[in-house]
Amino acid sequence: MKLTRKKILIACNDPGGTMACIPVIKRLIKDRKLSVSIFAGKYAQELFKKENIVFKTLPLYRIDKNDLKYIGSILEKEKPDLVFTSTSFGKVIDNAFSYVAIVKKIKTFALIDQWCNYSQRFRIYSKNKDLRYLPDYIGIMDDTAKKEMIAEGFPVKRLIVTGQPYFDSLVREREISSSQQGKFFRDKYGIGKKDIIVVFAAEPFRSGDYEKIGYTDIKIVKQLSKSLQLISRKTQKHITLIIKIHPRDERNDSVFPICSNESFKVILARQGKSTQFILNADIVTGMSSIFLIESFLLGKPTLSIQIGLKTKDSLITNRINLTKAIHSFNELNRTLTNIILKKKLSKYIGSNLQIINKDGKSTDRVISFIKRMIN
Repeated sequence: MKLTRKKILIACNDPGGTMACIPVIKRLIKDRKLSVSIFAGKYAQELFKKENIVFKTLPLYRIDKNDLKYIGSILEKEKPDLVFTSTSFGKVIDNAFSYVAIVKKIKTFALIDQWCNYSQRFRIYSKNKDLRYLPDYIGIMDDTAKKEMIAEGFPVKRLIVTGQPYFDSLVREREISSSQQGKFFRDKYGIGKKDIIVVFAAEPFRSGDYEKIGYTDIKIVKQLSKSLQLISRKTQKHITLIIKIHPRDERNDSVFPICSNESFKVILARQGKSTQFILNADIVTGMSSIFLIESFLLGKPTLSIQIGLKTKDSLITNRINLTKAIHSFNELNRTLTNIILKKKLSKYIGSNLQIINKDGKSTDRVISFIKRMIN
C-alpha cells in the first residue's frame, strides 16, 4: 500500500528570515517522505532562484486583512499538515500564511532569525497584545533570545531553541575563501590591491525613525565617510568604502553620500552575498544589522556605529558585551585609526562564539522538530 506523504507548506519573505530558512528548506525538499509546497514573497524570490528552489508566488505584495480569505482558500486547497514560515515585517506572505493557519488551527512553526523586534513579528493582523495569535512553536537562536521573549510575554512552552540555520555555514565559508577570490573581488569593483576596504551595512530606515532611534543609516555613513577621509589624509593610505545596500531597500542611490577623491573612494553595491563583502573587507561597519553578527562570527574587525542612539541597543553582540557600540565621532575616529594602523586589533575581532550553537547542527534541530510535529 502506498503511504501518503506528509505535506508542508512553506512561506518566506524578508531576506534575513529567508536565509535562515533556506538550509531547512533544502533538506525538506530532499526528503521523499514529504511533499513540500513553497510560496515566496517579493524578497525571497531572488534568493530562492539563486539556490534553485522552485516556488510559487501570489498576485499580491501587500496582503491586507481583506486578502486573508484568499490565503485561506490556498490553505484549503493545499491541505498542509504543517505551515512553516520565516518571520518578516509588514503585511507580507509569511506573516499572512502563519496568521491564517493559526486561526484555522493548522499546525504552525515559525523561525526567527534575529535578536530583536520579537513581539512586532506577530502583531501584523491583530494588535495581539496578549500574544494570543502565535504559531504552535517558534524556533529561536539561543537562551538569550528565550529570556528576552519570555520577558515580552511569550509562553515558554512555545519557544524552541534551535540555533540559527544560516549560521551553520558561516565558518565553512571562511575556511574556503582564498586569496584568488580576494583578487577577483578587488578587480570586480576596481579596488587597488593595497587599498583598505571598509564595508558599511546600510539599513532601510523609514520616515520617523530618526526621531525615535536617534540616527539613520544616511547620517551614520556621512560620519563614517568624514572619518575615513580624515584618516586617509593623515595616514596617506588609500581607502575604499563599500556601502552594501540592504536587499529590502528601495531608496534611490542618490540618497547615499558619494564623495570620492584620489585616495578615498565610495562604491554602492546592491547585489552579492553578505559574506562575499565581509570576507573581502578589512573592516566591517554598520549599526544593528545581522550583517554585523555575521562579520563578528567570521572574525572580522566589526564596528557598530550608533551615534545619537536614543533607544535600547538592538544588536545582540552589544547587549551581551561581545562588542561595544560607538556613540561619538571622536570614538569612531580613534577606533578606525587603531584598526587601520593595526593597533589593538583583538579588541574588535570576534573570538567568543557563545551567541550561536557552535556544533553547526541548527538545521538538524529544526528538521527534527518539524518531523516531530507532523508525525
